[in-house]
Amino acid sequence: MPHWDSDTEKITVDYHNIINKKKRPVCVWLTGKKGLVVQSLLAVILFFMGMIVGYLVRKNVHETYIRSNVTCAEQVTSDYNITVGQQLRRTIELENIREDLKLITLEARVPGTLTGQLFGEKIRKWLNNSGLDNVYMAPYNVLVSRSGSESSSPVPNSVQLLNNNGTSVFKCNTDNHPPRQLVMNPYSFFSKNGTASGDLVYANYGRSRDFKQLDALNISVANKIVIMRYGKVKGVDYLKVLMATRYKAKGVLLYADPADYNGPGVKNVAKTWWLPGNAIQRGFVGRWNRGDPLTPFVPAIDGMYRINSSDDLYATKIPVQPISYDDAQLLLRELTEGAPPEGWKGGLSIPYNLSTLQNNQ
Repeated sequence: MPHWDSDTEKITVDYHNIINKKKRPVCVWLTGKKGLVVQSLLAVILFFMGMIVGYLVRKNVHETYIRSNVTCAEQVTSDYNITVGQQLRRTIELENIREDLKLITLEARVPGTLTGQLFGEKIRKWLNNSGLDNVYMAPYNVLVSRSGSESSSPVPNSVQLLNNNGTSVFKCNTDNHPPRQLVMNPYSFFSKNGTASGDLVYANYGRSRDFKQLDALNISVANKIVIMRYGKVKGVDYLKVLMATRYKAKGVLLYADPADYNGPGVKNVAKTWWLPGNAIQRGFVGRWNRGDPLTPFVPAIDGMYRINSSDDLYATKIPVQPISYDDAQLLLRELTEGAPPEGWKGGLSIPYNLSTLQNNQ
């Protein structure tokens, strides 16, 4: 205890009892190694109790949500009768599907043409007569690529083989539509307009590796026409044309080789689903293939922002024209130099030489 001496005005404090007094822990079983084990067990127990409580609460909420949705769905479909679906299926006839398919594919209906508009009106009337409440045709303003035969000056695209005097030796059948314009003249959508002339070079599928192989063989495509087959470049023929452009080619011819589009060993394709020799595959070669080039990713309707069409961001830089593999065979047969590398031969009965037209053609 403290002691105060009034004569000397000194205070004496005895710390003996304070220093020697030992504090006892509040909970002995929470200290030491044993306490550490107990604390760990308590943490694990509390964690699992929280998981169980959370699961039970979430399960109750989820079941309530499902029950409310099922009730809503039952109210909406309460008047459904299974016999209605059976009656609808009985009204579908194979012959009707066949006749409708013939009618739909009878003519080429290019977007923006009168033929397409009239057929759209016919379909709208069909749907209205089928009992639908309201069928309307929404107006879209889409950038469309058309061939010369479908423009105001109907001149079909032409591919010719000329001799050194400029006389036509051979002309590809690029004006091969039947009477009544049942099929549109073949062209590559969003190809550059223009004329290109030059020697012919075969570039296989037109991949980067194919042009590098031509370079390794000292075969240049600069200022020449490159003929390539469709395929191997997944869904983007623009990349083939882009490679030809980078190697300074003046134009591109594309064709579907029977090795890629017909079954193995197929010779007679009549009345089969294989590609006949006079058929010409149309295709998109523009830079943009995600909807309308002027309104990417959004509908091409009024009020949407449009890219300036004069920027020419979507068309190729050189002319591109598709041809049939019958015509490709006649052109490739005229090449006299450059043995094809491994894997460059297709299904045509020709050597698949790489360059140099014979007789200075």
